[in-house]
Amino acid sequence: MDLDLDSAVVPTEDFVQALMDHMLDSFLPSRSSRHETPSLILQESVAQKMHVIVLLYNYYHRRQYPDLEFVDFESFWKLAVIIKPSLLVHSLHVRRCNANDPEAQRTIIEKAIMNACNICTRLGALKDTAITKKWPISKVAVFLFDSVEKRCFLTQGLSVIERGYDICNNRSEEFSKVKRKREAEGLLGVVLNAGEHSLEHLAFSAVKEATDINQEDLTVLESHDVYSLSEEERSTRFYLMKCSKSTTEDVIRVCIEDVIHSLQGPLVKKSFGKFMVGPAAEYLYLLPFADILTDWVSRGTSDPRFAFYVRIILEIARLEAGVVTEESKRFDGDGLEMKHLEDDEERDFPCDWSSRWERRWRVGEFSIKVPRGGCDIDARGSHDQ
Repeated sequence: MDLDLDSAVVPTEDFVQALMDHMLDSFLPSRSSRHETPSLILQESVAQKMHVIVLLYNYYHRRQYPDLEFVDFESFWKLAVIIKPSLLVHSLHVRRCNANDPEAQRTIIEKAIMNACNICTRLGALKDTAITKKWPISKVAVFLFDSVEKRCFLTQGLSVIERGYDICNNRSEEFSKVKRKREAEGLLGVVLNAGEHSLEHLAFSAVKEATDINQEDLTVLESHDVYSLSEEERSTRFYLMKCSKSTTEDVIRVCIEDVIHSLQGPLVKKSFGKFMVGPAAEYLYLLPFADILTDWVSRGTSDPRFAFYVRIILEIARLEAGVVTEESKRFDGDGLEMKHLEDDEERDFPCDWSSRWERRWRVGEFSIKVPRGGCDIDARGSHDQ
């Protein structure tokens, strides 16, 4: 079967409109009065959503499909007000109220779009993401596993635990003096270790506030510096932590399998003639950490069966996103065989893996059948009993 990978590319206007309809319809009225100013809370909520939409298109969607055109601030704003005219009504009202103050004529929403475009420009220009390690750290983020690394904690906004970090503390004149002095004395590591300690302490504090889990019940598995989605040329210290307590089901309850699958899926997809927002878009704040999470889960889990399931999920998700090559049409490696059957019918299956998996256990081996979209995947592997 010949697969047209270009069919998975969602055009710019359709991509942005699908996201705006999905994220903004509950915030923006169908009709907006010229004489009513939206509340500051409403403006900030819409601004946050527009920031997300710009990042999803200008960075993540274009990273998957580089031939798509980058949309700058002016063009993105014009597209946004065409899709949601109430944004323009609000913008004109703000301009009238601040006619004598040019700097105040841009709305919070416009500033959010501009900031996101600047972030995408900077990230898109990076040839080596390792350079982000040189950027100042502006926040800490924690992905928290349960004791057996099968479940995780996410906030109501489907994000990791986060806490802002005051970079001024590490860039102050006094800190610079101490750093130069310790460097001359050969004790620079003492200063740097103090900075690392403050970041880790902040992470433990954030976990305590979010989950009421104490530091003595937490283990840092590893840490990484990752680019920030909220500020230009800033990074986030990302911690993978595990809670040693086994009685945390009421707090740490999100299935990691579901998270991994969602992160690998399409941001927007066409289903039955309509563009729909995919689960990956809902997990935007996890996308900077997606590679780290999938790598850890696939190599770090103590259960080989669970690691095998994760590899299956990743491959299926890539198929759904249209990331299929000639070689992957029949892939045989690491004990995994995948067979694709031709099926022109367009399908949209729910992400209910527990009902989609058929497990057949034998002595020393197992197999899984997963019907997804136009293919029937029969995966076989072995594990230690």
